Amino acid sequence: MKKLTMNMSIFLAVLKAKKGSILVILFVFVSILFLALLPYLLPLPEQNNLSGEEFVRQYNREGEFLETDNGRIYIKSNGSTADPAIVLVHGFGGSAVIWRTIAPQLAKKGYYVISIDIPPFGLSEKDATKAYSHESLAHTIKQVLDLKSIKKAIFIGHSMGANILLWYYKEYRGMVERLVFVDGNNNTENDILEFKSLLKNQYIFQSGRQLSQRLISKERIHALLTSATYKDEVVTEEMIQAYSEVYKTKDWDSGLLAFIRDSSRNNIPHDLLKTVTVPTLIIWGKEDSWIPLEEGIQFSRYFALHDLVVFSDIGHLPMEETPELFIITVSNFLKKENFGDTLLQ
Repeated sequence: MKKLTMNMSIFLAVLKAKKGSILVILFVFVSILFLALLPYLLPLPEQNNLSGEEFVRQYNREGEFLETDNGRIYIKSNGSTADPAIVLVHGFGGSAVIWRTIAPQLAKKGYYVISIDIPPFGLSEKDATKAYSHESLAHTIKQVLDLKSIKKAIFIGHSMGANILLWYYKEYRGMVERLVFVDGNNNTENDILEFKSLLKNQYIFQSGRQLSQRLISKERIHALLTSATYKDEVVTEEMIQAYSEVYKTKDWDSGLLAFIRDSSRNNIPHDLLKTVTVPTLIIWGKEDSWIPLEEGIQFSRYFALHDLVVFSDIGHLPMEETPELFIITVSNFLKKENFGDTLLQ
């Protein structure tokens, strides 16, 4: 009888232990399931959720939208269509806002200037199912120019915009009159490729949306602009407001992540740079802390017909920090026939 009682006690103890293990396993499973669903359960921070068109109407902005394979693209034009065309291409996370001072001044110099919101940025449509590699965006620019009946143009690209224009030159070199690169080159190697591939996972992508919307704020944009410029006084309230407003548009966060997701296919080989035969101007801020001047100097050496102009006491945003000097430098370059100068201004 004692033995039976002892065996029963052992059985109950084992059953109790197994029950505890099952509860632990069940708890772990529920926790994992909860964490997996959390990005979908948490509401995204409240946004205005305006489409680009709604934004333009609500804030009474000039510009137009053109239908392309990458959705509806916002552009702003200055000047007469009878004049030589200049196409302005912004950098990562930017918009046509960066050219708001430069574009009208170039138009006064006798050019038809088109500022493009490169998708998925600015007021252009944002669709995570679209392809946002630099090669794809080069084709989008071509579609925009076809719709505007522009056969050949001068192209100015800032930061990441430089690499997009190199892709454009690779595909459509006959449509390029001259190139201007502003604090930007073909170096896309400093991104984390593993992170890009992770964004193909919908869970990671949704988590990234949560993180993006909680990180991007007017205060954060102020800090980024201060970091990008050499002198703090350049960053005015008007500038902060102009750069912040485009983040009121619908799906800006998913567009941003889709752009990063597709960026592993952006590298342009150095050998291609040596084939660029059009006159090329490289403008660089001497105090650029985002892309050091050394990279600009190295970049300039690949081009057969080039000028390198370095702006003293200027950071990553020359068109914002010294717009007058920027206009003079670009205007002088567009009139030149002999190249090979390196200037410090």
